[in-house]
Amino acid sequence: MLSHHKLKVYEKALALGASAQELSASWGRRHAFVEHFRRASESIVLNTAEGASLRSGPDKARTLDDAVGSTPEGGSLLGSLPAEGASRPRGSH
Repeated sequence: MLSHHKLKVYEKALALGASAQELSASWGRRHAFVEHFRRASESIVLNTAEGASLRSGPDKARTLDDAVGSTPEGGSLLGSLPAEGASRPRGSH
């Protein structure tokens, strides 16, 4: 098992990525932020996996910081949905 597969944050990031794909599938291209939202959710997964594989140092910190930075980015995009008229997932604020 690879080191990132042991991380709870990685499991949650995978679930978020799947939810993002499912949620945004119904939006179509009329929403300007669809691809941006998908990329942000994928970035969390990919940067978490990459950061877990690095031993230490500035590269590990930068990569994990990128993953952390993508999280509020995705949340901000979800927060703009009411203005766009799209449906929000249950339980989101």
